[in-house]
Amino acid sequence: MNTKEFDYYLIESDENYLSPLLMNDDDVESGATAFLRRYKPIDENIVTHLVFNPPIPPKPDMTDYLNLNCRAVFSTKIRDVLKEISIKDFQLVPAIVKDPKGNEYSDYWIANTYRKYAFLDKDKSEYGSITSKGSWSMIKKMVVDEERMSKVLLADRNQFTIFDGNRNKYFRILLISSYESMKNHRDDIKNTLVKVRVYQSQLNDPNYGTRESPIPILYLEIPKYKNSPTYWMIEKTPEKYRETVYYYLAYIMPKDEFKQRFSNRTNN
Repeated sequence: MNTKEFDYYLIESDENYLSPLLMNDDDVESGATAFLRRYKPIDENIVTHLVFNPPIPPKPDMTDYLNLNCRAVFSTKIRDVLKEISIKDFQLVPAIVKDPKGNEYSDYWIANTYRKYAFLDKDKSEYGSITSKGSWSMIKKMVVDEERMSKVLLADRNQFTIFDGNRNKYFRILLISSYESMKNHRDDIKNTLVKVRVYQSQLNDPNYGTRESPIPILYLEIPKYKNSPTYWMIEKTPEKYRETVYYYLAYIMPKDEFKQRFSNRTNN
């Protein structure tokens, strides 16, 4: 697959040495940015508080892009542009930046990306090391694993959310390796009895089943035709179903949930 199909871009600042670095304002406990490490959406009412991080430029230039420990802090001008784009698993959190003289700048926003994908190819990329938490250091060259990325992007195109009134829960059909586009089956599924497989633990978890966190469906059978007693698999073969499960566990399921679910298992 051609990487140009992905439409991904790296946003970074130019070499403006007058642009200040930022850090948490320790005087405002409620404004800490620990949420950036949790990979979850946060309450819309939260406001973060930041201050300049030494060394401080003699005449700081409050540019449209500021750096918070390698995290992006955008001005309202960039925020307005990003709001017009539908970015998955992404929110902009308001931030107040205070300079050493006590002046406050309230027109900044922190980018909170709360879904992390392991798309980099370790064998082809050039870097120093990878920590136990998955952080890369001293990166010289980044190469994307196109096969992994194409599978997850296909899942994004092939998914949509449904509501089960009997359980009062939302579900999301997510078929990564399907030959069929789920868009072709939307009308087939409406007001139709379908057969699905979900994780029992997610079905019973109160954190799942909401509009924001629907229960993922990785296996789906629909009637061959309207009111047909015969069902057929969307994924075509058991091998394709296993492939869907693999990519969901490896690249889509939140890492903390994966560790909690499988950390106590041992290889036979």
